[in-house]
Amino acid sequence: MAFPGAPGSVAELDAAAGLTAIAYATMNTLPLFKTRILYMPVPDLPRFLRPAKTTVVHALMSMASMDGLYLDHHFDGFDYVLCGGSHHIDALRKLAQRRSRLAGLKLIPAGYPKLDLMLAALEPKRQGSADRATTVYAPTHVIASNERLASLRRHGERIVETLLAAGYG
Repeated sequence: MAFPGAPGSVAELDAAAGLTAIAYATMNTLPLFKTRILYMPVPDLPRFLRPAKTTVVHALMSMASMDGLYLDHHFDGFDYVLCGGSHHIDALRKLAQRRSRLAGLKLIPAGYPKLDLMLAALEPKRQGSADRATTVYAPTHVIASNERLASLRRHGERIVETLLAAGYG
């Protein structure tokens, strides 16, 4: 596992059996690695930094719509995309119809692990409690291309206050 941080900065890596951790690996060193599978959460980079004979996998950064987060060329160079839901699969299939470079792209329904794991951890607590309305506010990452679509900076605090005042937990 190659990562850009210092040795010991990711506790899970130190605890993983059979895993070799390579610290201080920068993006431009990726073509030097002889790896069969490269998991890359950053869109667009495989077009430039793809090691030879490597399968490159991308996981979407958002469970929401892809509108405003990704540009058409961001998936060029990926072999697989882990999709949070059917809406991602539909959007990527439509994109592949417009973009011949994506003809072989494989789409995998993977859920959204951050949210799925949190909900699974909360389930035992919820079964014994009274029914209470719950909502998840998962604001989109704010980047230049989606700034007008993202709610966090302008409205995040008010959204959370309004939901709590309405009895949502």
